[in-house]
Amino acid sequence: MTPWSIADWSFEPGVVIALTSVSAAYAIGLRRLRPRTLWDENIVTVREVIAFGSGIFLLVVALISPLDSLSEYLFSAHMLQHMLLLYIVPPLLLVGMPAWLLRPALQYRGVKRSLEILTGPVPAIILFNAVLVVWHMPGAWDDALLNPTVHALEHVCMLGAGLVAWWPIFSPLPEVPRMSYPGQMLYLFIQSLVPAIVGAFMTFSSIVIYPVYAETPKLWGLTPLVDQQIAGLLMKMLGTLFLWVLVTIRFFQWFNREEHEVEKAVDDASSTSQR
Repeated sequence: MTPWSIADWSFEPGVVIALTSVSAAYAIGLRRLRPRTLWDENIVTVREVIAFGSGIFLLVVALISPLDSLSEYLFSAHMLQHMLLLYIVPPLLLVGMPAWLLRPALQYRGVKRSLEILTGPVPAIILFNAVLVVWHMPGAWDDALLNPTVHALEHVCMLGAGLVAWWPIFSPLPEVPRMSYPGQMLYLFIQSLVPAIVGAFMTFSSIVIYPVYAETPKLWGLTPLVDQQIAGLLMKMLGTLFLWVLVTIRFFQWFNREEHEVEKAVDDASSTSQR
């Protein structure tokens, strides 16, 4: 009899309360904090609502759905959970935030400066990769798997580090802006290096790195080593290929903007000469 079922939803009270509170705060903020102007220009777009809602949905998938209980048996499921928290959910939440919803927080002393320091490219790279490496060390991983409090701390660290790391790419606040397109491309490339190394180590290792998964019941005929290889590939795909795709997208956005600015300059010069 399999030890895991598709019906194994966790509904951990702390997680449910946190997700409900964040969703309620977002909905209330959109209604009550929205500045009213003569032109009613401070709106929330459908794109923003969909992005934020998708982020919350994926948090439910990662932390409440059967994926959470499956992570106790499969290293690859646990890795997918972490990749959602580090790479997918944070950009969705940032894209879903209108600038005017976050701007009131900047009035508090030190908030803007702290945000500028924390989300600077160097601190963001160091923090993100430190969290990635430390929590994927065998000792820390086993502690998180066996201790619910440590597991919760692990998830908070990953989501927080993800928000910091993705801020330079998807910042919703002009006061703490995104990096330039060339800067984003370099930043994303650097961020892809450590996951590539760690993922390759997991994929090509000939031994089971995390002993606790060698002792868990086997599901679907997966051996611990194959399970580990799948986990490594997940990290490489999201931590490397996904970032390289974003680098490519940013390159074409930069190219199109530069081309548009050149065309505009030519048109302006032509209009001036005809006067």
